[in-house]
Amino acid sequence: MPKLTQRNPFPYLLFILGVFAIIYLISTGDKVAELLRGSRAQVATHTPKLEPQERLRVIVLNGWGVPKAAARVREILWNEGIDVLDIGNTDTTPRTLIIDHRAKDLSNAMKVRKILNQGLPAYEPETFMGVDVTIILGKDFNFNKIRRSIH
Repeated sequence: MPKLTQRNPFPYLLFILGVFAIIYLISTGDKVAELLRGSRAQVATHTPKLEPQERLRVIVLNGWGVPKAAARVREILWNEGIDVLDIGNTDTTPRTLIIDHRAKDLSNAMKVRKILNQGLPAYEPETFMGVDVTIILGKDFNFNKIRRSIH
């Protein structure tokens, strides 16, 4: 008669626990991302207003094609008291867009537009990045139009 061997259940148990952990993380991914970002939870039907002392958080994307344009705009916005969380490149676009992710009345986009003195404001709700405004520099962007305050 063949000898029966008993298998170690630990690898199977570990696999099952791993699957449950992945399912849990996927189901709570938005909450985990918000905790890691340190931002407060938002309800999709509510548009939070910025506190007067709170700085705008923006991303600048270069759709203009001119090298380092986004980096130059980042420096200008930083000097104006706006937090630029990231810069990058995107597909070339003909128009400069200033997309407000928080205020349906475009008040955040208009603050940025006032500094840049150009750009088409738009509203698109933001769901995961924790930014207030995304700026996409288009081919119509002109550094000579920018208004700089004197500090």
